[in-house]
Amino acid sequence: MAYYDEIKAKFSKSDEYVLYPDISKATLRLELSNICNHQCIFCLHNKMKQIRRQGEMKEELVYRLIKEYAEEGGQKIGLFMNGEPFISRNLPQYIKFCKESGIGYVFITTNGALANEENLKAVFDSGLDSIKFSINAGSRTTYQKVHGKDDFDKVFQNLKFAHEYRCKSNLNYKILASCVVTDEVLDELSAIHENIRPFVDDFVYFHAQNFSGESNREQAGLNTEFHTENAKDFVFERPIPCYYPFTHIAISYEGFLTVCNEDALNKMAMIDLNHTSMKDAWYSDKMIEVRKKHLEGQVEGIQCYNCSHGTDDEILPLNLELYQRGCL
Repeated sequence: MAYYDEIKAKFSKSDEYVLYPDISKATLRLELSNICNHQCIFCLHNKMKQIRRQGEMKEELVYRLIKEYAEEGGQKIGLFMNGEPFISRNLPQYIKFCKESGIGYVFITTNGALANEENLKAVFDSGLDSIKFSINAGSRTTYQKVHGKDDFDKVFQNLKFAHEYRCKSNLNYKILASCVVTDEVLDELSAIHENIRPFVDDFVYFHAQNFSGESNREQAGLNTEFHTENAKDFVFERPIPCYYPFTHIAISYEGFLTVCNEDALNKMAMIDLNHTSMKDAWYSDKMIEVRKKHLEGQVEGIQCYNCSHGTDDEILPLNLELYQRGCL
């Protein structure tokens, strides 16, 4: 079974949708930084920079959260959320600490521009299990329009090196790639697949996402439906119940537990983990209440409603204090 099919199968398991999901089976996602070197048209990053401070997670907090997760038996960590993971100069050290702590699977998603030979060697030698390149155009001209940077050739060079280094080093990390389909790239889908496929273990097209209901289809650059055999049904509007509150422990760089990995503005931030343990936050009354809303299909009044309906109505943050603390 291909990698993305495994992910899809996991998220469809109804037995994981319970009020008190096993923390050891949840995936931990740490937003090491919300800074990004690209300006993709489908991403909420440009809006985020106008509202939310940019920064990096404190080192001591990163190590503490990894340690707590490992002590609970957790086995899967993504060291990225709403930023570029290679922005963090400590990325290799964090990966190494994850592996030394007994974490079985450590993964990142990158636009690939900063993933040069030196940086790739460092993360692979530290034990990274999976890297996904987000390449969202099939030509240099379109890439610059979509990503906001002229890094097309550089990214492909880095992707090829990741493939070559795996062969030379005998390391067993996965190399994956994805393309977010916007109207700009509809005529380049076959070219994207042809260029990328020889260097990766799996490749998939994604629909543009609405970032917890903060972006509508037009803002995401997606006005046209697309259909291709390589596309997976991660659709613009997510179904309720959504898997995130049950299967992902998402933590912003400020240290806030948020309901959703795609919560770029902290509108779904609920609990400050600078003063609370991860386990206590995961099983807190606030998280239980959100899960209950999802199980009952009653998500009106929270961002999940916008996300599931593809709307961008104004909805108040779940924790106004934490939201304001993250704002400019």
